Amino acid sequence: MNEKIRDLIHSQEVFISKEYVESIINSIVDYTIGVCSEAFGYITLWNKGGERMFGWKSEEVVLKKKPIDFFKQDDKAKLFHMIMKKVFNFGETFKGEIELIRKNGELFPAFLTLAPFKDKNNKINGIVAVISEIIEKKALEEEVRQYKESFQIEGQEFRQPLLGISEGIRRINEQIEAVAKNNFSVLIEGESGTGKELVARSIHTKGQRKKSPFIPVDCGAIPDNLIESEFFGYEKGAFTGAEHRREGLFETANNGIIFLDEISNLQSRSQSIFLRFLQEKKLKRIGGQEFIELDVRVISASNVHLEDFIKLKKFRHDLYFRINEFMISIPPLRERREDIPFLADRFLVASNQELKKDVKEFSPSAFKVLKSYDWPGNVRELKNVIRQAVLFCDYIIQPWHLPIKDNDSISKDSLNFDKSAKKAPSLKEFSKKRLFDVEKEIIIKALLEAEGNKSKACKILNIDYKTLLNKIKKYGLNYKELLNNWAKE
Repeated sequence: MNEKIRDLIHSQEVFISKEYVESIINSIVDYTIGVCSEAFGYITLWNKGGERMFGWKSEEVVLKKKPIDFFKQDDKAKLFHMIMKKVFNFGETFKGEIELIRKNGELFPAFLTLAPFKDKNNKINGIVAVISEIIEKKALEEEVRQYKESFQIEGQEFRQPLLGISEGIRRINEQIEAVAKNNFSVLIEGESGTGKELVARSIHTKGQRKKSPFIPVDCGAIPDNLIESEFFGYEKGAFTGAEHRREGLFETANNGIIFLDEISNLQSRSQSIFLRFLQEKKLKRIGGQEFIELDVRVISASNVHLEDFIKLKKFRHDLYFRINEFMISIPPLRERREDIPFLADRFLVASNQELKKDVKEFSPSAFKVLKSYDWPGNVRELKNVIRQAVLFCDYIIQPWHLPIKDNDSISKDSLNFDKSAKKAPSLKEFSKKRLFDVEKEIIIKALLEAEGNKSKACKILNIDYKTLLNKIKKYGLNYKELLNNWAKE
């Protein structure tokens, strides 16, 4: 082992054997660790990670190769020379992305950290290099490029909401790719907030009709007596108030896609009208004499299982088979909790950009709250919660920044009713108790947010120092105990 490294070890007034140090360094297999004694000198230490990453064994590198040998000889190699010299002469640390070359001649992207190491007299004795490979960087960049390109709608970037790492999301993405290229009618089932319309838009943007209209319609928002005029249109004079001809939604979507959201809300008469159009692919405007042939792809969505509605005789089975040539079922967020941190981080970035904030991250306890909540509003609710948390947070999101309402929060315990009491408490007594609980909770949150700093907590609460001390004494609060309780939750 290089004597200068031994000097470095002795400078820390600790004796560690050469074998012990090398065993530690060699145990790090995901990173290459190399040491050279001077800016343009030979490499004096090369770990197992270097052998795996570059294909060169230690005996082929130590005292035989220089750092510059792992660069393609071009202008970038000259720049690396200058960086090495700067690190060695001025003791500065360098971090950056570079392109290196393996033993077989293959070029690959990597992240490089160069740092000086010094002896006990603070003299620079060499340079330590730590290299991590950027796995599939080029493939990832191409994937991102294609992703952004595929989500351009009318000149604006359309961001897919169903990003995730779960098996359910991977399967849905595969289904979208498969069905986008054909004209199957698609039925998308999923709870509210799971992103049914956005799946439909993804099918549109990836398919052959992407340059044609995408017409979203909330079937529940149109009264049953207006369904026919809205979807089929009407001629001038067809009824009182029809002062001009109007084309319907099916006609507007010609050559494109019509998205029938919440199709389960259609009444029996409207279902029959839709079935006739889907069978014949032509319609006649109200008051019109001629049939108009259309080429419209239909994508439908429902937040209930339509098969259950068929059993209850609330939905026509023949219409069901017409709209369900291909089914996509979106799982609720509570069934794919592994996606929650992934989505939360991306909503954090988006919310920072929207609100012009610089919130850094979620605390572990905040992530625990996010992952334990059932999310009845699914991805839409998660996005709204993160957005509000960013609005009220300045640095790290803590549990108290998350506006999550527990449906069971107003329980018998929280109301603190005495079960043995013969009569309920008076409204005045109950209000006083609830006010006590709310004030205590607010002070606890302020102390946690201020990290125990009472002066800072006073500013948060907009009260004076003496008042805060009295409140802390009144409620028997202790910051360290509060912190331990949060950590345990």
